[in-house]
Amino acid sequence: MLNLMRGELYKLFKSKCFYVCSIVLVVFVLLIYGMFSLADIVEKEEAAMAGNTGITVSVETNVSEEAPIWEQMGAIDIVQMMFSSMGSLLIAIFAAVFVCGEYTSGAIKNIVGKGYGRGCVFLSKYFSTIVGAVIMELVMLGAILLCELFILHGNRLNGDLVLQLLNYVGIQLILAAAQTGIIVMINQISRSLGAGIAISVCLIMFSSFATTLATALFGYFKLTIVASEYWIIDLISNCPTVNITGELWRHMTMWSAAWIVLTIAVGILHYRKADVK
Repeated sequence: MLNLMRGELYKLFKSKCFYVCSIVLVVFVLLIYGMFSLADIVEKEEAAMAGNTGITVSVETNVSEEAPIWEQMGAIDIVQMMFSSMGSLLIAIFAAVFVCGEYTSGAIKNIVGKGYGRGCVFLSKYFSTIVGAVIMELVMLGAILLCELFILHGNRLNGDLVLQLLNYVGIQLILAAAQTGIIVMINQISRSLGAGIAISVCLIMFSSFATTLATALFGYFKLTIVASEYWIIDLISNCPTVNITGELWRHMTMWSAAWIVLTIAVGILHYRKADVK
């Protein structure tokens, strides 16, 4: 098992897809900060011309307030935006390519042919893919913090923000592990690169519609079940950035663990019975 894991980690750090997806995440972070920086410059020029500062926005109290662009979009908001959208999407694409690539290249036949147990082969791929996903999210977080430091000169980096980030990112990494496990299981079953990527992307982008429909259906039968509270993709999207309590940590950890156990069980069961081509 350890030899398999070392081999998978070696392939992970040799994977072009891993580096491409990580670079794309960094580029998206730079684009976000670039666009907001440009908007901030335009805003200040317009304010200077009008003899005013900031821009007027409408808030829930229906009172006009002066709010500079960087006050409207805090660092934690950008972290939430990236983790719940582009982060999830690119991790799904990376996982699909990393898993299905073994079958399209025929490498999996060589591994199984060496006498390794199929369960161990699946687990090594499963956990190495999770390692890749976690590294990608940490790279994305690092890019955001560097942008805060160099573009905004660290003005918004304080103790409260660090505490928020530790809580939010900690939960997101646990959820990312469960999401990656689901993608690994799906691609191990499909074993087709095109189908695997398509299914993975659709799962990230459209599965929330299914949970909304399921919740409505439960409501029709007088059941107070909110499907989005148990589905990983919705948990990632709806994870709050403030007031993260111990109860929230327990809920997120419990359901992440449940999905990890389920995907491992289904993946190993299928892997043992399916032919390796």
